[in-house]
Amino acid sequence: MKAVIIYQVYLTTVQTILMRYLQWHQRRGTIFSSKTAFYAHVIGGSFTMGFKESIYNIRVRIDGQCYIYNTLFGSCLTCRSFTKLSKSDLPSLIRIHMMVPSDLDEYAMARIAYNKGVYSAAEQSFFIAPTLTCDFACPYCYAPHTKNMMNSVIADQVADFIIGVAKNADNISLSWVGGEPLLNWEKIYQISEKLNPVFEEKIASSIVVTNGYYLTNTVCDSLANCGVNTIVITLDGSAEIHNKRRVRNDGKPTFDKIMENIFYAVKKDIDIILRMNVDDDNVSYIFPLIEYLKSEGLFDQVHLSLVPVKQFDSKNNYTVQFKNLKNIEKAITEATNDRVKWGGQNPVLHCCSGAKVYDFSIGPEGELYACPIGIGKPDYIVGRISQSLPSSEYYSWYSYKETTNNEKCKNCSYFPLCLSDCRWINRNVIQHRKSCSALIENYKESIRNHIIRSKNEHSTD
Repeated sequence: MKAVIIYQVYLTTVQTILMRYLQWHQRRGTIFSSKTAFYAHVIGGSFTMGFKESIYNIRVRIDGQCYIYNTLFGSCLTCRSFTKLSKSDLPSLIRIHMMVPSDLDEYAMARIAYNKGVYSAAEQSFFIAPTLTCDFACPYCYAPHTKNMMNSVIADQVADFIIGVAKNADNISLSWVGGEPLLNWEKIYQISEKLNPVFEEKIASSIVVTNGYYLTNTVCDSLANCGVNTIVITLDGSAEIHNKRRVRNDGKPTFDKIMENIFYAVKKDIDIILRMNVDDDNVSYIFPLIEYLKSEGLFDQVHLSLVPVKQFDSKNNYTVQFKNLKNIEKAITEATNDRVKWGGQNPVLHCCSGAKVYDFSIGPEGELYACPIGIGKPDYIVGRISQSLPSSEYYSWYSYKETTNNEKCKNCSYFPLCLSDCRWINRNVIQHRKSCSALIENYKESIRNHIIRSKNEHSTD
């Protein structure tokens, strides 16, 4: 969920309250010399409705420094101690959402803000898999691999479907996924060529997520010509570890071929993001990869995104559980700077594509999935592009409730983060937990690391 939408809801509430209070005074004949004088009157304690500290404020101590972090808006305040917030700073505390009107139902506001993201059609995302085929044998991959390849007829239907459902959108985002999407890159070109004249500048991004092995010069040129503006290529560390994890089905290494393709791609007008999937096995290879990129003159031409491997499938032995995610995040945080980014979700209320009713994931045979993680899994098909009406599976997915409306949830400072958790994980993993303690400890560490990363990204070497 975009923070600006939440902010607008909140700010409108506060402004309305203040304006009504000012009008009440004016009717009584009270005259304030300036806005400053009015705010001084409010701060002085005469404001009938009053303010309270937000229930979503979390206190964190890092290296002796005290911080207060708001999980609903992501605002952060540096303070000398963890004393109660002072009304003397009320205007600034209102502005960063640390203080709210005393009668404001923050739980309801969080729900409303989240639901605005769920049902908004202003920004729509489409995840398109031209194929589910992949000839890599990555041990942590949760995606099913089949020989399904999108044909030209389906490709035209996919373009028509997007044009139909996104005709009133302010902007759209396209993500080309798989399998390995470049094994059927011609369909990326075909669909893009049909969408580009219809949406023009409304296409905010067109991103190809690839293993990089098939990003030949010809393919790279074609992608650039059809409007692809970002290519995400996975490197799981330096050659030593990458060639143990990301090999072809025949066991052959892939690092050198991928690097050859990257050297050409950085010359094009395309943003290149190198994604490193981080778990216990390769966490020590973060800095060797950084040093390698520097030695090859690539570090300043790409962005490195470090992503912890999450638990999507119980059969996956490479998943990062809550118990060791702390160490993974710490290592990623230490590497973060203006070129090396945290690839996970920041700890703040948001609405992912798996929860948004106007975002769609499309398989190679025109099947629709509510969540890109479900692509290729029959149990998660919610319809087809040829259907005129949503299926019962579609309604079942979007009627799922992430959390129960009990008092514990309503008064929990971490509720916005729990509400925002990956819907796939929520349905398949988190809902089976016996308590929230492990989850909350993970949120605490995520907030701590987020604050440190923010400092690192804005510091100069």
